[in-house]
Amino acid sequence: MTSRAFARSHLVLIPFNLSPIDAELAANAVGLIQEEAEALGRTIPFRLVRSRDNAAIQTKTAKRIVTAINEAQLPLLPAGLVERAAYRDIFDFSSTLEELDEANTSGVPAAKKNAYEVARAVVAAVQMEMQK
Repeated sequence: MTSRAFARSHLVLIPFNLSPIDAELAANAVGLIQEEAEALGRTIPFRLVRSRDNAAIQTKTAKRIVTAINEAQLPLLPAGLVERAAYRDIFDFSSTLEELDEANTSGVPAAKKNAYEVARAVVAAVQMEMQK
């Protein structure tokens, strides 16, 4: 099923937390995409997507992981999802960001802004890949 999804995708998003374990899992996903691309005889566009980024600081571990991604020349989406209570509350309240009540959830405006930035980056990446 993964092979079919890769074959039909205009862009594969690989989310990962900025931790060594998640970076390793993301590397495995990149390997699977590259294997599938080789079997299909064409490239499969993808982007690594940071998730649960720290809103306040970038840790030394995060810096090392991003540096390794850049050195490996792997495509990294320029915007990542920041760790926000509003994202967790989407599930708790079975709501969208637009439906969350700011009286019950912290950081809704910041989460909306962040979600918009990530969505805009995904659209730009798809557009770039479609122009190739």
